[in-house]
Amino acid sequence: MKFSVSKEVFDKMDNVFFGIVVANGINNEVRTRRWIWRQSEQGKITKESKNIFFPIDGFKDKNYNNVISARDELAELSKKNFNCKVKVGFVDINNSEFEF
Repeated sequence: MKFSVSKEVFDKMDNVFFGIVVANGINNEVRTRRWIWRQSEQGKITKESKNIFFPIDGFKDKNYNNVISARDELAELSKKNFNCKVKVGFVDINNSEFEF
């Protein structure tokens, strides 16, 4: 996640906006710019998708238990409904990476 500048490659159907928060992928291709409610063509989940990362935003001092509950519920529902392997974690200032 970062603020867009002028190097990002937006999908041709997307309008280009600078200074907004975007999730970048490979070669500065924008994966999503409207977090959650609208995915880019490269960022959408398909039948062939693997290693999907679902961010659940929150604050340790405000709603940590809700975030963990949502994470765990999403993990259980994913296993049940999609018969997939699930790995959960917690990314924050002290744990800045998640490995699949």
